Amino acid sequence: MQLDTRCPVCHRLDEDGGHCFLKCKLVKRCWSTLSLEPVRQQLLSKQSAWEVVTEILSLKEEVRTKTVLFLWKWWTKRNKINKGEKGQGADGVAADVLNLLNDLSKSERKEPIRQTAGNARWKAPPPGQLMINSVQEMMQGSWGFTVRDYEGEVVLAGASRLGSIPDAITAEAAACAQALQAATDHGISRVQVEMDSTILQKAHVSPSMDLAACRMLIRDTRDLLNEHFVCSSVISIPRACNGIAHNLAKLAMCWDPGDRHVWASPLLEFVKTLIARDVVELMVPITGP
Repeated sequence: MQLDTRCPVCHRLDEDGGHCFLKCKLVKRCWSTLSLEPVRQQLLSKQSAWEVVTEILSLKEEVRTKTVLFLWKWWTKRNKINKGEKGQGADGVAADVLNLLNDLSKSERKEPIRQTAGNARWKAPPPGQLMINSVQEMMQGSWGFTVRDYEGEVVLAGASRLGSIPDAITAEAAACAQALQAATDHGISRVQVEMDSTILQKAHVSPSMDLAACRMLIRDTRDLLNEHFVCSSVISIPRACNGIAHNLAKLAMCWDPGDRHVWASPLLEFVKTLIARDVVELMVPITGP
């Protein structure tokens, strides 16, 4: 039998474990893109697979998790290419790893949020500013947003059902983008922005997600925020503080994909009902130890 033992990714050298995960031209680019080049250099000095695994397990938790996720994603990419399927580029693999890290980080924060949700309340912006709250509902591809003044009155609201989405962060980014665009269309300029995604909040004030699958959407939203608004803050809040936006997103789950509605004054009755319910909850005194 004639066997082709060359690396199926680069087709340059015979493939073994060291070449596949550490020496291939494209895998080296991925290590660098993920800021893991120092780890790769450490692993290159090891003499056996056992030493490589031991070294990975000794890394700090955040670096260890990123390394393991990357090795898994790279092996998946290699196998697809070996079967004749079209493979992702280095940036695509790195973006997938970052998305997985974001999902893990988000799931780890769910429990603390549930523990504090009972004491969480929406806080009004100062006079002269409007508060934009946006949210996506689970992984159903729906979102909702509200724009409220310093008295808690909703001056603008909206909801939509998206089509297919690759991940939760993309849906959350879409919700924020749509809220800002609607605010721009209605002449709103002085705002604070709140969202219940810490990951997305960081992405709008730094380049932390510029390799993610939804990087273009995040960049466009960041540009929109900088160019068309006087924004005093972009902060993350507990999910309980986003009650109206969440209820609007839940409502949109039963719509057809692509349906989008934005409501300004005078608001529809069902929107007024959601607002009234939230205002009553804000007026209830917080009890507990």
